[in-house]
Amino acid sequence: MSRKPKKKPWMPFWIGRFLADPRVQRMDATGVGAYVLLICNLWHEGEIEEDARDLRTLMRLTPAQFRRWWPRIRACLEEIGGRPGWLHQPTVTEERAKADEISETNSANALKGWEKRRARQEAGGQVAEDDAGVDAGGDAVASE
Repeated sequence: MSRKPKKKPWMPFWIGRFLADPRVQRMDATGVGAYVLLICNLWHEGEIEEDARDLRTLMRLTPAQFRRWWPRIRACLEEIGGRPGWLHQPTVTEERAKADEISETNSANALKGWEKRRARQEAGGQVAEDDAGVDAGGDAVASE
């Protein structure tokens, strides 16, 4: 069963690595802007179909600009193995995997904490010291 990819509100952007890439160094502002827009989309979606019209629209390029810049931008991407016509950017894919792992770990830890608090409450309503003075939403409350 496949899950819909989670939207990620932020992404790490390794500026030094990006600017040092010789492929990026050969782009002007239009090419860099188009590539950054594509990277942002790939951060959310993970992959993209190699469809000229959709890519051109996504990167906000005119047809002439797309013809000029797509070969250079395409050189920064890789085809996904076993999925002809689908592309990803290796650094973005790597960072998405790290973000997913961190998110899953944090979710599991939060669930464990919640289960411990629930078990204590069911066992007699005892509240641990670290939970004292905190309401259900995690906000501090005034003590009596």
